[in-house]
Amino acid sequence: MVIYEETGSSGVCIRGNIRSGLKFLVLLYALSLFLHPAPARAGVCYGVKDLTSPKLSELMNLSKYFSEPLENRIKAILEEGYATRDQIAKILEEHYLQPEITPFFFTDDLNPVPTVTVLKDFVNYYVFYEDAPFPEFSDLDRILRETEFLKVSLARNTPELESHNIPLLCASGYTQQGFYLRNTELPPDRQQQILAWAGSQLQKIERFTGALIKADMTLTALLVRYHLITRPGTLVELPDIGTLRDPNRFRDYLLSLHPSNHHYQLLMERIAFYRDLAGQEQVFLTDSTTLKKGMSGHPVLNLQKRLNQEGFLPDEAVNGIFDELTQSAVVKFQGFHNLEQDGVVGPRTRAALNIPYSTKLRWIRESLRRMRFFLKDDDDIMVWVNIPTFSLEYYRRGTPVSRHKIIVGEASGRMVKIRRTAIRVNNTPTLSSEIKAVVVNPRWYVPERIRKELEEEIAKKPDYLEQGNFRFLTSQYSWGQPRIYQLPGETNPLGRVKFLFDNPFGIFLHDTSQPRLFNRAYRAFSHGCVRVENALDLARFILSDAAPHQLPKLEAFLARKDQTYIVLLRPIPIYITYLPVLSDGRGSLVFGGDPYGWGIDEKLPTFFYRKRK
Repeated sequence: MVIYEETGSSGVCIRGNIRSGLKFLVLLYALSLFLHPAPARAGVCYGVKDLTSPKLSELMNLSKYFSEPLENRIKAILEEGYATRDQIAKILEEHYLQPEITPFFFTDDLNPVPTVTVLKDFVNYYVFYEDAPFPEFSDLDRILRETEFLKVSLARNTPELESHNIPLLCASGYTQQGFYLRNTELPPDRQQQILAWAGSQLQKIERFTGALIKADMTLTALLVRYHLITRPGTLVELPDIGTLRDPNRFRDYLLSLHPSNHHYQLLMERIAFYRDLAGQEQVFLTDSTTLKKGMSGHPVLNLQKRLNQEGFLPDEAVNGIFDELTQSAVVKFQGFHNLEQDGVVGPRTRAALNIPYSTKLRWIRESLRRMRFFLKDDDDIMVWVNIPTFSLEYYRRGTPVSRHKIIVGEASGRMVKIRRTAIRVNNTPTLSSEIKAVVVNPRWYVPERIRKELEEEIAKKPDYLEQGNFRFLTSQYSWGQPRIYQLPGETNPLGRVKFLFDNPFGIFLHDTSQPRLFNRAYRAFSHGCVRVENALDLARFILSDAAPHQLPKLEAFLARKDQTYIVLLRPIPIYITYLPVLSDGRGSLVFGGDPYGWGIDEKLPTFFYRKRK
């Protein structure tokens, strides 16, 4: 591009990049010289190359002057979601109004950078799948095709010009054509041809620049939104240009936004498989016959086809005979679904086999979404309880060092409303808190609703309370009877240890006097508290990290007959979640589903989840 300036009677053309103005597209600025007469001593001149191969750096640095305010254009390509329009609009507006704009996803020769494909793949595969993040996402390929078409069309139909006499077209307010030719001696008809071509070319540049800016803003909005979805609650810091232009570095950057947790990583690996399954015609078990080893026939063949679809049984084993290989496949399937692993296809196993693949895909997607919300890099140590999979893990530096089976609240009970959320009275709630104390040999202070349930036992055995080492308090239940508590001992349902954390539900983690119950596959039958298998091992881990001076005293505390409170020097974060699918800790999935009937696709009771920092 050429800046032209007249000096005296002779003309001097000074070549250089246009870096001033900063508020107008170069094409509109040039046209404005035609529409609004300029002083006689100033003008803007274009060489043919400027009109066939414009530089992006020149166009983008003049991008504010658009057919509508930039903020409106940004908002038009966004929708409400995890990030609001205003959040993303502010980020993009700040970028596009910089004095020197470096477009994120286009090079100076007007080509999209290779990382465009990486971003599209990540957005489509890891986060949104069939759900577009905003309406223009589905049009992104069209927008990119349009920019490529318009770029190619800029170089078409270029007038044949003598290489030694390339004309210079200068915008002027004193000509009818809008441009006049400098440093050339062409016939009038040839001049008209070139001037008409120049006007047409500028219109193409205008359309191309608009499409290109929209494409870059759409891609940038995708990146911002991807960041906010994978790291919700965090401040968005976009990567540097070097990372944005290098596919390998950019891919590593996008992966780094995801939690490194082993559950999350396994679900990320498996979601493509279940997405493919959801697109297939699923085999359903319609026969209600209980199937077991030694049987044969069409129902068995149908079972084998179903197991084969999900990868539990190889192709060569689909033979219509319920043999040992089929039984092993059923046992493995049952382990994936919190079922008794007996190798028999009864009503519960059949129901699990008939769960639609699309439902399992939704479960995986929802588990990933919720993990992105609460998993944080700053939790060096934490306890993570997940209700549907009946699992507890103790983490150090992001790695689980202890895994425990748990028993959670049962799905029955009357409906109550807690913090404007309706749940059943015995449901274990989801929450985020901190374990602040460990109680050794805890007393059990009997809640009012459980005290009522003891009436039946007392009716059958009048000395039930005395034999169970219960004691009376001076305070009373609502119906006037004195409150009771149970001394530590073998029959105390809290077992040898409990873990205290602040919460409005009156629940805690604790040991149990009935460890055999952990042998069951389905373990939702408590009154809301969480019973922990090998709870003393968990206590040792917690004390070693949060009260190491008390750990050597633990055995002495256990030998006492009354309870001992151990206050932790540092609180241990605890999360109780409701994720429908997780890993079993050994590389396999566990589909816990929705045991409380809260509805996976609905907004679940999250109570006081903490956002990631």
